[in-house]
Parts: sequence; structure tokens; C-alpha cells
Amino acid sequence: MLCGRLLAHGSCALFLLASASAASAGDVDGIIADDGKWSGAYVGLNAGYGWSDLRSTNDFGSAPANFFAFDVIGLAQHQNDRLDGYVVGGQVGFQRQFGRWVLGVEGTLDATGMDDSAKTDWQFDNIGCFGFFCIGAAGAGAQTLDAKIDQLYMVSGKIGYAFDDWLAYVRGGYAGANVTAQSSIGGDVIGCFGGCIMVPVSTSSKDQKRMNGWSVGGGLERMVLPNLTIGVEYNYISLGAETFAFNGDLNIDGVSLPNSYKARIDPDSIQTVTFRMNFLLNSPEHVAAAPLK
Repeated sequence: MLCGRLLAHGSCALFLLASASAASAGDVDGIIADDGKWSGAYVGLNAGYGWSDLRSTNDFGSAPANFFAFDVIGLAQHQNDRLDGYVVGGQVGFQRQFGRWVLGVEGTLDATGMDDSAKTDWQFDNIGCFGFFCIGAAGAGAQTLDAKIDQLYMVSGKIGYAFDDWLAYVRGGYAGANVTAQSSIGGDVIGCFGGCIMVPVSTSSKDQKRMNGWSVGGGLERMVLPNLTIGVEYNYISLGAETFAFNGDLNIDGVSLPNSYKARIDPDSIQTVTFRMNFLLNSPEHVAAAPLK
């Protein structure tokens, strides 16, 4: 409660620093002096696994009249997909130790294999027959949305607590991602005006967007060598939805016609678990602990 009130006035960090200095100057059992071994810049590598639920809302209202076969009931308006795959990349940061407390900032850039494909069957039947005379159209096929999170990047503030050779920390801040989506629609359409004829139809195109949001997470590190740490980290990433435009031509039995439609895509609650290795760039004198007074 006290720290919360101080933080509200922008002085919690100063309070912690003053407390740590007073403790190091005293002879209180269990309180150690600031040895600064977690202070300094660092670079590292990470690898792990990520997953996300992706929701999309299709808008076929932008399709032209020649897209009559798809601009009717049959195509799904909403699709849900679950993406998962590897996460691998690196991080760079700077931190400063105050007694047992460690404050810092870190930037992370990861490539990912988080992708999947959502497939939905569609069909419609608008053919009416009067004796041997039929008019209208009918069709059946499938629509597929392939989505992939290409890169993840985060810039976070970091606060941790050091004990012996361990550092537990939480982090939070900005997050972004590059997302690629490809939409494909295909099937067969029967058109009737007196007689009937069936033709194959298809369209496919992709779009890429940069999405922005926020992240929060935490981790645990152990110093295995004076300038080397290993650890594990979890992050929760929330990104805003973006509208993707699919402008591929509509192919009707070998004849291409202009076509476009849109989808609002929301990668909901991206989560990652990564194993990390950091190389500390602090100077050798920070490794030796300062004597108690």
C-alpha cells in the first residue's frame, strides 16, 4: 500500500533505492549489499512456442455484380481459426540493480511459424424450374483463410527481484506483429436460362498488415556464469483488428474478371512461452559482491 501511494506521486523508485541503501548500510541479518551483478546491457537469444485464436469477419458487399454466385447466402460471414507454431529470435536490453530490485527496458524481435488454415464449405441454390425451363444459379464449394503471424516485436519496461543467482521479473509495454492472410474461394456454379451449364469458379489473393497493441508477461532467469544467464519467459499479447483487402481476379472457367472483397481479422490473445539465453555485457568489477558494513 505504501509503495502504491508513493508510485502515484512518481517516487516509488526513489523510495526503493533509499530503502536498499539504508539496508546495505545496516547490519540486518539476511540483507545483502548491492553487488550490481545484474546491472548493465545484455543481448540474447530465445526460442519457444506460441499460439493464438484468430477471428475473421468477411465482407462480400464490395464484390461486383459479376461475383453474383458468391454475393448471396452460402459464404460464411465469420470464421474462427487457431494458429500455433515455433517462436525464435533475439532480445537486447539494459537494466540497473538497486539492492535486490532490478529495473530495465528490453526490445524483442521474433520470427514465428504460427499459422493455420480455416476451411468452410459453402453452397446455394437459386434455380427455379417451370416444366423444362429453368432459370437461376446454384453452386457449391469451399472458402479457405490461411493466416500467418510472420514477426512479433515488443518493447517493454521491466522490474525484477534478485535473490542469489536468480532473477524473477515482470515486463509490459508495446507489442506489434506482421500478419499475412490469404483468402481462397473455389467451387462449381451452375447457371440456367432454359438450359443449364456448370462452370468452375475460383479466386485467391493475399494481404499483409502490421498490427499494434500491448503485451504483459514475466519470467525467471538464473545466472549460470558471471556473464551468462538462462531462463524461461511467458508473454500475453493483445493486438487490434485490421481490415485486409483481397483483390484477386475471379476466374470463371478460364475467364478472369475483376473482383474484390474484405475481411476484418483479429488475432485474439497471442501467447508465447520461450526459453532464453542472455549474455551480460557488464564490466568484470560488477561480478564481485561488495562487502557488508
